[in-house]
Amino acid sequence: MNTETKNLVYEAESRYLTPEEINRFAADVQSMPIRLSLYKLLRDQEIKIMQPVADQIEVAMPKVDQKVLEIGIKNLILVMRYSAMAILTNNPTLLKTRLLDWLEQVSLGYDLQELNAALFKLLNQSLKKELTTEQLSLLQPLINSAQVTLAA
Repeated sequence: MNTETKNLVYEAESRYLTPEEINRFAADVQSMPIRLSLYKLLRDQEIKIMQPVADQIEVAMPKVDQKVLEIGIKNLILVMRYSAMAILTNNPTLLKTRLLDWLEQVSLGYDLQELNAALFKLLNQSLKKELTTEQLSLLQPLINSAQVTLAA
């Protein structure tokens, strides 16, 4: 649950919500089936989405050490999982506050920016094959944010 929705619940303990607050709360509740469906899809299709990325990155960057490739792929999987949770909880800041700030330091420490750029390119191609336009519209802003942070 995002902070705004939590605050609305707390406010409702001491007073009735205003029409505007009710509308915000209703929008959050109404979007839950779509967000839950996408979360489940990302969870259930993780291998189908990520395996082509892992296979293609080895071909695209054959000179990169296997251990470094593994770190990059594992980090990308974390990005996907945290993005899924951010969608489920309707909390887009979750990805940045809980993962990207830390991963940015890891990327700099291992000099992963070039690898990350290639990984995100492959991930975006895979996502376009596996997700609907509506699903992609929910996930893409989070992926773009991670890409800007980690592949810059």
